[in-house]
Amino acid sequence: MAVVEAYHRKYRPKTVAEYIGNTKLKQSVKNMLHNNNRPQVIMLQGHSGCGKTTMARLLAKEYCCENRDDEKGACGVCDNCKAFDEYIESGESGGLMDLNEIDSGKVGKSEAETIMAEMEAPTYSGGWKTFIFDESHLLTAGAMGGLLKMVEEPPEKVLIVFCTTDPERMLDTLLSRCQYILTVTKPERKELCELLARVCMAEGKKYEDKGLSLICTAGDYVPRNTLTSLESVIVAKDNALYESAVEVLNAVSDTYYFQFYEIMTERRIDVFKYIAFLGTLKERIKLDQFLDGLLAFTKRGIYVYNGIKVDGVEEGEMKQYQKIFNSFRTVDIAYILNTLLDIRKSSDIEARLILLGYEGLRKPKEHNVIVDSNENLLKKSDVKSDVAHEKNLSSDAFRNMTTASAVEISQIANHGTAKSSIDDVMKAFNVTQFTGDKSLFD
Repeated sequence: MAVVEAYHRKYRPKTVAEYIGNTKLKQSVKNMLHNNNRPQVIMLQGHSGCGKTTMARLLAKEYCCENRDDEKGACGVCDNCKAFDEYIESGESGGLMDLNEIDSGKVGKSEAETIMAEMEAPTYSGGWKTFIFDESHLLTAGAMGGLLKMVEEPPEKVLIVFCTTDPERMLDTLLSRCQYILTVTKPERKELCELLARVCMAEGKKYEDKGLSLICTAGDYVPRNTLTSLESVIVAKDNALYESAVEVLNAVSDTYYFQFYEIMTERRIDVFKYIAFLGTLKERIKLDQFLDGLLAFTKRGIYVYNGIKVDGVEEGEMKQYQKIFNSFRTVDIAYILNTLLDIRKSSDIEARLILLGYEGLRKPKEHNVIVDSNENLLKKSDVKSDVAHEKNLSSDAFRNMTTASAVEISQIANHGTAKSSIDDVMKAFNVTQFTGDKSLFD
């Protein structure tokens, strides 16, 4: 009986050109391979499942190809290339005696010494020897310290590749000895959907673009997770149509998150419309799962709002995010995150989500109020809070901006028929220390 390969293995790229997304990374690799003095110590950092180890294997293939072309890259037909192709797809490395892929979590100081001895030994083929440290941040401090000398002066024709999701946990001295530090990013939705479409065509399965888009969202744009999600849908339904994806993955597309915020950013929330939205949502997904997705969506939106490029978010989507989050004050955005996190901890998530339709997602405005002898309400102007929002000021800068001046305080203190004491006014403005001219209150 033939062994059925998992999609995330079967459809791994066999060449750098096939590697999904990561245009800058691929260009850096191409430039690096054009160099006669090829780097021997490289770090690949990025999200889990984005293809760091796959890129490390592709680099090793490029180094070890017997007939490599500077423009086209590895030939794909020599014995080494064929052995690497089999390894990339199946994980079988029997034909690659000079390839060492290491589980860093199992490497302490003594294991590092054994690895270094292997690095100094001659190769079986006379070509390059490769050492790939998977999740290299899990190396012990002793192991990292032991590798420092080897990393600084690696033996001839030894390629060392560190793959990590958490470079901050590695020794700075080790990081500084890496000749290249390359970042692997999530591909954009369009690129990932194109990959899924190719997989569906290769497998002879029907698909819909919006079904593939939903699968990308469910996989959080991580290639390995997304291919696994696609496989789950196809195994269960024999297709990748939208309704099949919804049923199998119990997920909703980003459309629902945008719709949620569109309702919440209306000048006056239509409660009936919002409750109807929740009712429709309940038929498709568990509300706790929706909330988890909404939190992830909100975090992406906050990054986009602050001008930070987010993996997987395309230009058109960025404009949608900006439109939504630009309508909130800075203080509102903090309030939104706190509110969603509080709901997540709630014993009745549904009730709390319903309550949002009545309360909204904007932080209630707090006004400092003074009542004079004629019971007239005097309120601090909101003009400055609008300016603070437009400039995205920090809370400290905003407080400084709205702190009353000595003249303002004196005007309010002397307003009406009954004067207020300096203590009364300071309390009203939340001022703990008054450095102005106190004679104004005389």
